[in-house]
Amino acid sequence: MTATLDRMADEILEDPLAGAAAFDALIDQALDELHACYGHPVYEGHPLRKNRVVDLARAYQDSGAPRADHLTLLVDRAMDVKLQLYLTSMVTPALLNVHCWGPVGEDPGLGNSAKLTLIELSLRQDLIVKSRILWERIMGLIYFIETGKPDLPKTSSKSTKAAFFKMCSATPRWKWVAAYEPMVTEYDQAYRTPEVHKRSFLRAKLVNDVDDGDLDTKLLQPLNDAMNQIWDNVLSIVKGGGVVSLGRVHVTFDEHGRPTGGEEWHWEPPA
Repeated sequence: MTATLDRMADEILEDPLAGAAAFDALIDQALDELHACYGHPVYEGHPLRKNRVVDLARAYQDSGAPRADHLTLLVDRAMDVKLQLYLTSMVTPALLNVHCWGPVGEDPGLGNSAKLTLIELSLRQDLIVKSRILWERIMGLIYFIETGKPDLPKTSSKSTKAAFFKMCSATPRWKWVAAYEPMVTEYDQAYRTPEVHKRSFLRAKLVNDVDDGDLDTKLLQPLNDAMNQIWDNVLSIVKGGGVVSLGRVHVTFDEHGRPTGGEEWHWEPPA
């Protein structure tokens, strides 16, 4: 595996498209190995299979990168996003299932296990941090595509998040991304900031015995929002198109259950 990764690193430097294809193949191999372990396939339409770094890189190259090294920088950032999607969606939930949810499902008495309780807490903390890293990666990719600059700027309050969403709000082709700002902000306030910078949210939940039955759904919200629309729209925009997929942050429903609101986000539904 080390030799494979070394070759991939060399390919990214010498031929970014070949490096991107090698990275996609690495993720495919990992998904196949997960299938072998757990006995159910990661289907071909899964975002981690269909969202190819090499496809985004080719589209970016065809759009006319302003400098020769920009293709390599684009590949780096796209790989960051896809890698974080894999780590957040495939690794931590699988560990929770193997070490916590599965054993408790087979033996409900383990629900009182101190060991499993702390393993679950640790993996939830892992999920909080990974989910927020994922959105930093997404912001970095989109900002680079729009500006060609390698690093996100900061506002006067030193917030890269605020600066990024301000850019999206002011840029028609990225306005749809601004709709995610409330979700990211609420996640920071409820989970990430307390866990990373203040007194632990998870520790408080543990010692106060707070029953939050849908906590894992809430912790997975940034992942779910990122997994379902972001890549398709970014690829379409890099190709010169518009928004092709909208999510829960964009769409409301009228009294007949029909979706409304797509026009605001420059939605281009498939013919």
